[in-house]
Amino acid sequence: MSSLDRPLRVALIGAGRFAEAHARELRALQDAGAVVVTHVYSRSAPKAKALAATLDARPAFIRATADDLDAILDDPTVDAVDVVLPICAQLAVVRRALAAGKYVLSEKPIGPDVAAAEEFLEAARRRGADARWAVAEQYRLEPAVEALAKIGDVRTARLFASVPVTEASPDLRATWRAAPEHEGGWFGDVGVHYVAALRAAVGARPQFVQAVATSASDQMPPPDAVVALVEFPDAVVATLHVSFHYDVPERFELAVDARGEATTLARVFDRPGYELRTGAGPPEFYATAGVRRELEAFVAAARAGGPVPAALSAAEALLDLEIVEAILNASASGRKVAV
Repeated sequence: MSSLDRPLRVALIGAGRFAEAHARELRALQDAGAVVVTHVYSRSAPKAKALAATLDARPAFIRATADDLDAILDDPTVDAVDVVLPICAQLAVVRRALAAGKYVLSEKPIGPDVAAAEEFLEAARRRGADARWAVAEQYRLEPAVEALAKIGDVRTARLFASVPVTEASPDLRATWRAAPEHEGGWFGDVGVHYVAALRAAVGARPQFVQAVATSASDQMPPPDAVVALVEFPDAVVATLHVSFHYDVPERFELAVDARGEATTLARVFDRPGYELRTGAGPPEFYATAGVRRELEAFVAAARAGGPVPAALSAAEALLDLEIVEAILNASASGRKVAV
């Protein structure tokens, strides 16, 4: 696609909880004149129509439909699609959209497992379509994570994330989460975020992992806790501790040791953002902006007719999933696993 001197025409595929977050950012881009949302698709017509209403576009530009996805993907007036579907449903839609010549942003993880994602990405490369395919990974574009990544010369790193999943958690109402067909359950889905953040902080690709995974909760599929030791080049080591047990406090902390000082990034919950603190110095606040920036970067690339940004490339997303799968394999085997 050549560069555009008009707004990018985008179809939003999906109307679930995280599609709502995408819709908010698309609305802002629409208000700024960068996009026009032409379609909102869901198998549930009421959900599609409700989400379309939040975009407040002219009715002629919104088509909420539950039964004609192929027509949307084949519509020559659509430049790009934003795919926010359950993990195991995404690749089929991405395949159709790329084949139709669209730019595609799909939610993480890149696929249900490494084998499926590798095969798909290789096929996209053979067709020259991988440059039009972005996989949403907000942590690589969070300003706080970018600030931490600029420190450099990291010797050790630690990431601790806990998200209590209880019977009241709305995500458990989704069948694809409560009885997942993708690898690794909750960790297979959300773990790619934490791996991406850890990789950004260290600034390197891991070489080996060792791990333990446990399950003490009867409210979610296993595992509900994962602890991994991650080895990077130049004798840099990191730990990754993730828990979804219903009895843990919500928490996100990412710390690095570099140049004789410790720097810690911690999510704050009284306002959406993170605090970054080096040593005993005062904290610096960074507002949450990852989802907004990934949509902005994708739209800018599509309007320019160029390749999607490296931070959103399918290759980077595949590496995130490879590390998650290596952690799961290491926990199952009790052995060190190469990445």
